Amino acid sequence: MTVAAVDGAGIGLALVLLQVPLALALAFLTFLFAFVPIVGAIVAGAVAVLIARVSNGVTDALLVLAVVVIFQQMEGNLLGPVIIGKVVRLHPAVVLVGVTAGTFDRRNRGRGRDRPSHCGGLSHGRTRSLLHRSFSAGESCGTTRT
Repeated sequence: MTVAAVDGAGIGLALVLLQVPLALALAFLTFLFAFVPIVGAIVAGAVAVLIARVSNGVTDALLVLAVVVIFQQMEGNLLGPVIIGKVVRLHPAVVLVGVTAGTFDRRNRGRGRDRPSHCGGLSHGRTRSLLHRSFSAGESCGTTRT
């Protein structure tokens, strides 16, 4: 919920500063769509960019696109690992490496992406002992593999 609030507030502030119409509604849409896995942030960002393009022109649309991409990257690479790290009691750098490893792990293909990919990426290998300190056998991730 914190991540969704940061996304909504940050993108909403940028829309207000750029004087895009419906800025508060778009900020709320961004907040709501942050809870939809995979496509939520993309759809909310696309709606904000399209409204900025129609109302304010190409320059403002590109600025809104830049803000949306920056906030989404900040969420995934900074804020997300910090929050997940606190929940599973791991250092955020370990979580970031886990998310990256889970992304590139071929065995992770085909699994639902609505749970953090480090759950599958780190549940086997050298960091397994670190994860077992926080939860046993991947229970928090929804996996049953040991």
